[in-house]
Amino acid sequence: MNQRYKGLTLAVVGACFWGASGTAVEFLFSSTNVNTAWLVGLRLLFSGALLMIYACWKYLDQVKAMLHDKKVIIMLIIFTFLGMGSSQLSYFVAVKYSNAPTATVI
Repeated sequence: MNQRYKGLTLAVVGACFWGASGTAVEFLFSSTNVNTAWLVGLRLLFSGALLMIYACWKYLDQVKAMLHDKKVIIMLIIFTFLGMGSSQLSYFVAVKYSNAPTATVI
């Protein structure tokens, strides 16, 4: 498979997972009383762990080099909370108080 089709396939699969995630979270919020911040934290913790395992398996030397640079670690922590955490939390809160399609458009 060439790079173009691989990229296209990954983009389509990513969009499908994003849509399925919103629908699953909407169902979860409507049927249980789960805390939004806890759910986002758990989701990001497990996805980060899976990505780190993959990165260590595939690119161990680059991961070691990254973890020895304080500036990179600080930037990664800032991105974790201000980038990923805030965007995921705002999306999940929007799903909780409206619905998945509306939250996606917002």
